[in-house]
Amino acid sequence: MNKIQDNDVVTKTSQYKFWKHKADFAEINRRNFQIRIKEYFSLSTKKVTYLSLLLALEILMTIFSKFVMGLIPVSGFFVIELSFFVILIILLMSNLFYAMLILQAAIWIRLALGSEPVGLIAMTLVDGSYLLIFACLLFICKFLIARFSNDLKGNQKKVLVLTIIIGIVSALFAAAIGLLINYAFILELYGIDKSAKAGFYPIIVSLTFVKFIINLVLYLLTYKVVVTLITIYKI
Repeated sequence: MNKIQDNDVVTKTSQYKFWKHKADFAEINRRNFQIRIKEYFSLSTKKVTYLSLLLALEILMTIFSKFVMGLIPVSGFFVIELSFFVILIILLMSNLFYAMLILQAAIWIRLALGSEPVGLIAMTLVDGSYLLIFACLLFICKFLIARFSNDLKGNQKKVLVLTIIIGIVSALFAAAIGLLINYAFILELYGIDKSAKAGFYPIIVSLTFVKFIINLVLYLLTYKVVVTLITIYKI
């Protein structure tokens, strides 16, 4: 049986909990803490290449959302973005740190496309919150699964089901955060009169939720393909 040994920590390749070719960060424990942290931030040439391709795809989807979906804004300013699912793919392929970096870069690239800063501030807060909540909840669930189950295929099925549930829960939280920041200051920055603000709240909540559900569906449609590619090319 092949083994990987580093700093007196031995990991049997047959004992990976979520991937056939590597340990997931959720498999972190006291014995392998330094190794998992090192792996978390390390970037191979192969990973950089794939992340660059995904960043390019994210920018293309951003342009599509801006100039195609932007033709039909809701209530004059709300556009449903169809690019966030690429960020979820980046999260699956790498981790929260790099997914968040690319998310923020992709959001503020929109300035060059003519987007106004107020909308980008709102997107930074809402999209960043969804990504953070989604990644943290999924990590906690996978961490618990790794403690109690060694069934690779069973664990992969559990993660897929949890991805759906957590994706929906995260959308609810993101919608609530969107409501909160619009109540606090975003609508005022748009020049919306206080007396008219209440009329926007149902639209903000519903469309924020719908946006993330649509992107979650797009992500799930590509999930198995992405997982297969990650396994085949050992990303």
